[in-house]
Amino acid sequence: MAGYSHRYGTSSFICTACRDAGGPDAGEWITINPDLPHQLRPDQVDGLKISLVVVPPDSPAGAGQIQLVHQGEVYGYIALALCGTCRRAVVQYLEVAEARRRRGVGRVLVAAARARCEGYLVTTAPLGTDPACTRFWAQVGLLGPPRPRPCRCQVDAGITGEGWETEAHLANLGRPIERDPISPRAIRRLFGGPPTS
Repeated sequence: MAGYSHRYGTSSFICTACRDAGGPDAGEWITINPDLPHQLRPDQVDGLKISLVVVPPDSPAGAGQIQLVHQGEVYGYIALALCGTCRRAVVQYLEVAEARRRRGVGRVLVAAARARCEGYLVTTAPLGTDPACTRFWAQVGLLGPPRPRPCRCQVDAGITGEGWETEAHLANLGRPIERDPISPRAIRRLFGGPPTS
């Protein structure tokens, strides 16, 4: 049954099976459009309806955030560094508030990041070994390979990564090279690829 949620200020629908399962606000699902025109700057948010808010980075090519916010409460955010000059994007992390997990918040944030990263070469920070995290990314699909490859503009803004371009740029700057603790072999084990020696 389709309708409108006055609480969230957006369209909604009712799932009768979810409603019958009980709990506060059970059964009401809202729809959020993750496309770029629906991602707002902080000064455009009215605070009454649920919104995707784009928090710009402190420096060009640095890490900014896309947040899902309702009445001042941040339900979750995805941090990513975009370089418009080099057309590179590095997805750093996704965080969803404990009370808001398993309700589609992460999926909306990933969809918003996909829309924002359209036309960019996208890489993702290593995922770690948390089973819930691994399951989530397996369901929604990674935005890019889990090996961050920032451009030199992003490295200058403090984004870490790997690859010969990053290492060469850091060597030219006289800065130490940070190695990622997760090996390619561990990543293949996490995602079911064949192990190599």
